[in-house]
Amino acid sequence: MQAAMGAFDGIIDTVSAVHPLLPLIGLLKSHGKIVMVGAPEKPLELPVFPLLAVIEILSRHASDEFYLGQRDGGDYWTSDAEPLEAFKRFGKNLEEIENKLIEKNNDETLRNRYGPAKMPYTLLYPSSEEGLTFRGIPNSISI
Repeated sequence: MQAAMGAFDGIIDTVSAVHPLLPLIGLLKSHGKIVMVGAPEKPLELPVFPLLAVIEILSRHASDEFYLGQRDGGDYWTSDAEPLEAFKRFGKNLEEIENKLIEKNNDETLRNRYGPAKMPYTLLYPSSEEGLTFRGIPNSISI
């Protein structure tokens, strides 16, 4: 079962008795779906705290994480000037996007930028600090 962790897009659960779902949830990919067929009449109680803990752990940024537009170890991946320049332009475009988002977040006339919670939109900021920040676009994702 350990080898199958995170391998399934979906699971159809046909067991009509109350049974633990946590092992099944562990088999799903991050956006996998579980469908209950023949579910018991009594509502199923899911262990909320372990699920929230897993979601929080998977949402955290590592201290050594690289973000979209960043490279590790310099420009050794190619010696051709054209892709290096394109990569640098791409990084600058990402910085411009972050600056535009900051401007829009600070614009009081755009009420939808904050809403009642007064929380600015930061998910598309290209980089992040370590931890749970609600920002940053990782260069790659593996769960």
